[in-house]
Amino acid sequence: MPGSTAVPGMGDRDRRLDSLAGVLIVLVVYGHVMLLVPGEGARAVELFIYLFHMPAFVWLSGYLTRMSRTWSVGRLVARLLFPFLVFQILHRVLIAHLTDNAFSLGFPGVSWTLWYLLALFVWRMAAILLARSPWSIAIAVLLALAAGAAPFIGYDYSLSRILGFLPFFVAGLFWKQEWLERLARWWWAGAALLLAAAAWAVAVVGEQSIRPFHMARSYDRLGLETVEGVVGRAVILAASAVLVLAVIALSYRHLPVLDSIGRGTLTVYLLHPIVLMPWYVAGDGIGVTGLAAAALGALGALGFAYLASRPVVATTLAPLTDFTWWSSRWRIGSPREREWTWR
Repeated sequence: MPGSTAVPGMGDRDRRLDSLAGVLIVLVVYGHVMLLVPGEGARAVELFIYLFHMPAFVWLSGYLTRMSRTWSVGRLVARLLFPFLVFQILHRVLIAHLTDNAFSLGFPGVSWTLWYLLALFVWRMAAILLARSPWSIAIAVLLALAAGAAPFIGYDYSLSRILGFLPFFVAGLFWKQEWLERLARWWWAGAALLLAAAAWAVAVVGEQSIRPFHMARSYDRLGLETVEGVVGRAVILAASAVLVLAVIALSYRHLPVLDSIGRGTLTVYLLHPIVLMPWYVAGDGIGVTGLAAAALGALGALGFAYLASRPVVATTLAPLTDFTWWSSRWRIGSPREREWTWR
């Protein structure tokens, strides 16, 4: 979500990566909208989206991290931890207002969607070490599988998701530009795989829980034995990896509206939970069901993402999303960056 798609050493952004980011952030909003819709159709849409959209976003974050030539703890704090803390407070204030409960920061719990900022901070802090070992992907997979076996690893500080989605971030760190070009030629195969995944989601929606795909609960909390949980998570990681390749193959191309959305994913990501939260707390749906709900939800997600990603929105929200907005005005200096290499 946060991150630039400018290619180091090149003058222009990679608009095809912007398009991919745009597709994924619209799916994030769409998935959260569909949570407000009752019925098996909405659950099938959710299941389909959660098969690949967060793994793909994590992969993209890893790839964009690999493309960066600078690394700064101060900048990571300013652009990831700062908005995380600001919006954690805003979420809790809104919840307190909507429920008439006393305000609480909620730590060590992380409010709803904000886990991604915290996870991205941890992943990018560790990126220098992760990118230097050829064993990083294997280690990341082992950590993801082992995390589910530890009952104490859960929602607190998003540790379960930090470890569960780590393999996709590491895969992004090792990805090469030429692989994108080759993969894009197989768009038809990507479309076929995604259609097959959609058909599977429709077929199993009454039997398959979406919870294992969240990577947020231990195997015990999912009602699984350790071996069963490890095998199940391994299958999920493998299937999600295939579908990440599919969505890249299909979406890595210049899509004008979506690439404009992809340039402003952070504001879409931060604003849509605040807009949707009153409906969640009240338990109200969006008033329609079935195909009408799916269509309206998709159009609403696309329209909201387009409006929220406009540059004027990012400029207006800068005091809440980037501490460097404040530091530049207080003249306390900018975070120091240093050049670094991956190999």
